[in-house]
Amino acid sequence: MQALLTLAGKGGFAGVRNVLTQRSARTAKAEVTVKMDLGGLADGEEAGLAHFSRDNCRLAVAQTGGLRKVVRIDQGNETAGPAVTTLGIWLRSTWGEEGMARFSYSLDGLAFTEIGSSCRLSWGSYRGDRIGLYTWNSTMEQGYVDFSDFRYRIE
Repeated sequence: MQALLTLAGKGGFAGVRNVLTQRSARTAKAEVTVKMDLGGLADGEEAGLAHFSRDNCRLAVAQTGGLRKVVRIDQGNETAGPAVTTLGIWLRSTWGEEGMARFSYSLDGLAFTEIGSSCRLSWGSYRGDRIGLYTWNSTMEQGYVDFSDFRYRIE
């Protein structure tokens, strides 16, 4: 998808400035779930949930030509998911002490579908891995995404 290739060409995820972020806990089990309202998503925009530090992996919805698709990105390698025709989607990441994260999505907030393989959380730099909500638009379109129902569970 064009939006994702443009993101990679702008210094990758490190060039994204619209990120709400928090350190990831390295514990037996952790889970982050967030709901996204896609009503304001614009062409060229990618928005979603990311793990990042030295490396990054993310689960997002990207829009090109009015078509919205789920996409899973790990170090620039993309796994395309289904088209999204609803205005709401839930994104989830789960990980544990082994440092491997798995992403899943849901269209109803109840049944989640995993997408892509697990990704290794990087612990480079003094900050370690961070979990973040982000939006990026490769064009001059001024879209937006509303995030709500953010839940961060640690066991």
